[in-house]
Amino acid sequence: MARGDGTGGALEAVMKAKVAGKVRYVGATSHNLPMALKMVRSGLFDTIQFPFNLIEEGAKDELLGACRETGWALSA
Repeated sequence: MARGDGTGGALEAVMKAKVAGKVRYVGATSHNLPMALKMVRSGLFDTIQFPFNLIEEGAKDELLGACRETGWALSA
């Protein structure tokens, strides 16, 4: 349960579960390219889900490149 001080939230719980071996991979999702890039570069997650298609191709170079550099999976 979040305490309002930035600790005890969902991310903390998932990271504890990962350390305990209950979760193997942690993913994130975003519809905002700058936020998706921030999440990739944080090193906290293993995969990112982002809209990527012929209409929404803003992620083609920057986000895909960042995923390649960090070894992340990209789910579109």
